[in-house]
Formats: sequence, C-alpha cells, structure tokens
Amino acid sequence: MAEAYVAMTEIYLTDCCFEDDAEKKCEEFLTNGLDIDPECPEIHQTMASVRLSQSRLDDARECLRKSMALWTEKDQNDPSQVPSFETRLALVRLLLEVDDKDQALGILERLQKEDDESIDMWYLYGWTYHLQSEGEDPTCDSDEKTDLLHSSRECFNQAIRLAGLIDYENDSLIDHARELVAAINAVLPPSADGEADNADENTMGEGQEGDAEDHDWEDSSSDDDVDMQS
Repeated sequence: MAEAYVAMTEIYLTDCCFEDDAEKKCEEFLTNGLDIDPECPEIHQTMASVRLSQSRLDDARECLRKSMALWTEKDQNDPSQVPSFETRLALVRLLLEVDDKDQALGILERLQKEDDESIDMWYLYGWTYHLQSEGEDPTCDSDEKTDLLHSSRECFNQAIRLAGLIDYENDSLIDHARELVAAINAVLPPSADGEADNADENTMGEGQEGDAEDHDWEDSSSDDDVDMQS
C-alpha cells in the first residue's frame, strides 16, 4: 500500500506538477505512506524528490540517508531485501542532484553486477565520472582527472553501443552521451589511449554480429570487472 502512495506522488511530481495543489498532494500522499510503512525505502526516496523540487537540498540529503539506511546493510543478493533495479537507478540520479557522487558510484557498481547491459546504468556511470572530472577537489590532480575522463568516455561509449543494438526510446540521453564523448575527445584524443575515433565505431547496427571493440566489458559480472576510478 505504501508503494501505491509513492506512485501517486510521482504523478504529481511529473504529469500533474502544475496543478495548484500538487505540492500539497505530494505531502499528503507521502505522509499517508509513512503512516502505513515508515520503513519503506521508496517513501523516503520519493520524499527526497519532493524536497529537491522545493529546493530543500539538506532535507533531500537526509531523506536519501534514511532511505539507504533501510536496505544497504541487508543481503544485496536477495531481491526482497533491496529496492528494484529501476528504483536504485532513480536513487543514483537523486544522489547526483545532491552532489553525492561517491555514494552514486557505490550504487552503480552493484547495479553493474546485476545487469551490465542497462543503457541507463552505463550513461549514469559515465555522467558520474564526468562530474567528478569537473569537480574542484584539491586532491584530484591532472592525471586523476584524465583517468576520470577516460572512464567516463568508456561508459558513454558502452551506453551508445548497447543503444545501437535495440530500439532504444530515450534519444535525448544517447544524444547527450554522444555530445559528451565529442567534448572528451576534444581534450583527450581517442588515439592517445587506443579507443575508437568516435562513439559510432562502438555501435553495431541491428542484425550485425560482432567483432566490435568491447573494452573488456564481456566479463563485467565479476568482482574485478571494470578497472575504473571511484
């Protein structure tokens, strides 16, 4: 029942967000959901979305902390103990909005082990590394930023390649990935590290079989699958 209140809240966060009483409805639904199940991670995560829409960044962080505390110490291999794959992808997006890139990477590492063919997961992986490369961390030197850009490009190219294999609906996401790959290529030429000259060379069209460059992704289900910066 708590999940039903989450679904109704999401409607007022998206399709009905311009309704006069949208904010009031969101608060009402989530309060009802918490009354039913105060230990439902999705309720707290959705509350974080509401707080972000209200520009209450610190409150959003606290809601995300509460949400993750309810499941991150449980058996990650038991689907009944953790939120769904899509819910955790949404969590990554929220963590990036509150500038918690380290937590986002931790969630992405687990998601990769569960499904290494998720286009959205690879895109978010690339975006997280890209954000890290643009950060102002004084401990991050130029070599580390280069490594982050390299990892970012690998992830974006993987998302682009996978999208080329199916009829992927989110064209804007792939367009953004292509734009970012082009921007990275401008400062870190692909020839410098053996990557393809552009993302299209990592994309196989429908019906094609393959010797496409796969950048050691094939064994990405193992614990030491991808040598990336975190």
